[in-house]
Amino acid sequence: MAIAQNYHMHDDQIQKQLALGTQYYQSGKLPAAQGCFQQALQMQPDNANAWHFLGLVAEQQNQYQTAIKCINKSLKINPESAIFHTNLGNIYQKQGDFQQAILLYKKALSLQPDDVHAYYNLGFAYHEQGQLPQAITAYRKTIELKNDLAEAHSNLGIVLLSCGRFCEGFAEFEWRFKTETFLHTKPKKSMWDGSDIQRKSIVLWNEQGLGDAIQFSRYAKLLRERGAKVVFSIEPALMVLFQKYLQEKFEVINKNFCNIYAYDYHASLMSLPRIFNTTFDTIPRTIPYIFAPNPLPSRCIIPASKAYRIGIVWSAGKLNPQFHQKKSCSPELLIDLLEVGNVSLYSLQVGDDAPQIQPWLNCDRVHDLSPVLNDFVDTASVIQQLDLVITVDTSVAHLAGAMGKPVWVLLPLIPDWRWQLESEETPWYPTMRLFRQTSRGDWKSVFYQVKQRLAEVIPV
Repeated sequence: MAIAQNYHMHDDQIQKQLALGTQYYQSGKLPAAQGCFQQALQMQPDNANAWHFLGLVAEQQNQYQTAIKCINKSLKINPESAIFHTNLGNIYQKQGDFQQAILLYKKALSLQPDDVHAYYNLGFAYHEQGQLPQAITAYRKTIELKNDLAEAHSNLGIVLLSCGRFCEGFAEFEWRFKTETFLHTKPKKSMWDGSDIQRKSIVLWNEQGLGDAIQFSRYAKLLRERGAKVVFSIEPALMVLFQKYLQEKFEVINKNFCNIYAYDYHASLMSLPRIFNTTFDTIPRTIPYIFAPNPLPSRCIIPASKAYRIGIVWSAGKLNPQFHQKKSCSPELLIDLLEVGNVSLYSLQVGDDAPQIQPWLNCDRVHDLSPVLNDFVDTASVIQQLDLVITVDTSVAHLAGAMGKPVWVLLPLIPDWRWQLESEETPWYPTMRLFRQTSRGDWKSVFYQVKQRLAEVIPV
């Protein structure tokens, strides 16, 4: 009797440590959680749940190899656990090993066919592998199992848009406003739904990057054609550009001081393609719709040169660290373009990474223009004088494209939906050419293509 009582007390202590550790883990107190799970393992070294949670703690601490070892131990003890396989797949996914992640999600689904999280993560992994039909199937299955999972709808929308299936894609993408990321960005007032807007006011607001605002500002003209009074609520960095240098003049308000409820209607700029039922063939293509000042500001004038003048940008925005790393390349790869022929390079890079060009400024064919680029009007003024812009996926790419200037965009293996996966052309900007990675993170192959094309366009 005493032996049985001690056993149950021992088991109760293990469960207490697991429960306490789980609470610590969920509240972000990782060292405390780790201590609880380790104590549970001291009492029961083959406790699968303790090993599993130790792995999750290590994952949150970015100790991925430790996390993999811990969850593999939990799987040796309990190989029939779907959640163990799913969470191990998540760790491989974070490391960029999407193929291994896919195998683990499939194993989880063989054990638990209605595992919503496994299907959702499978869709994400397939997307990152460029297997878009499979990603669509996985996301649709996720939605079938949990119809109100906004992230699944939004991600399905992104994949559909990447396939050029705009009507379906934009409809699903609208679910983004119900996701945790965007839940508080949308005003409570209902968005314009495409109804009659004659003699009504509408304020257009930007929810994401500056490049998005430039890309979708083209829809303001369509609203004006319907008789609306159009107002932009925009970031300070874009205000002067939108006030003075769009194809048509609109009222522009600093988004930090805009009262959306003072207008009849509002709409997110990124929702306008859906509201206008945009298809691949009906994208508004009046280019240019942004112009440089005339005359140009004196501080932005580039000295005359017989060289082929190329603007360069190598570093993407840092709002999302993963996207920044994925989209950015080394400035040295752009500097190597000097080998192609009589070219001069003009850095349009601004922000923290602008000084990365300094090691090459002793060359009279490399120029740092960041000191004169105070806003997008200055950048547009410089672009107007260039023969070509070569940039990673940044707002500068959108600006050059909207100005109708030749621009080559350097893309990662799986780019933003707007660039799709295959063509070197885009319906959004007719003067833009897309240069794509052929394997993840491989910029050298991209620049091999760029050098070949550049040699063809530089005047002899």
